[in-house]
Amino acid sequence: MTLRPLHLLLLQPLLRLFMLVALYSLGHLVADGAGRAFRGGYSWGLTLWLWSAGLVVLSVLEGLVVLASPRFAVRAAVLVTVVFVGATALAIGYTGAWAHPYRLAYYQLCVLVAVWLPLVLLRWCAAAKAGTGQGY
Repeated sequence: MTLRPLHLLLLQPLLRLFMLVALYSLGHLVADGAGRAFRGGYSWGLTLWLWSAGLVVLSVLEGLVVLASPRFAVRAAVLVTVVFVGATALAIGYTGAWAHPYRLAYYQLCVLVAVWLPLVLLRWCAAAKAGTGQGY
């Protein structure tokens, strides 16, 4: 039995969600330490929660695509990034409908890091493992 389906369909989406929540919370703490006022309330929190659930769904769909054809891994990640950032920009917008449009930009940046950092690290570890001949 291989762990690849479990990794792609469960662990990777959960890792992305964990990274997204951790990075956004870190930014929230930094803003609090800088004296920024928190505005947005329940509606902003609910919006982030729903879009974060959407990221998990997109990550599972990406995992299905990669399971079907592993050579499309990078293209699938690009598609997830474009769809998610584009959809949040269109649905929420930077027009100032929310109290602080920079919060949306920071949220999108956290999504980009959560999508791409595990892929980059995985490829870097695979290249290092293949280059040295050692397993980790």
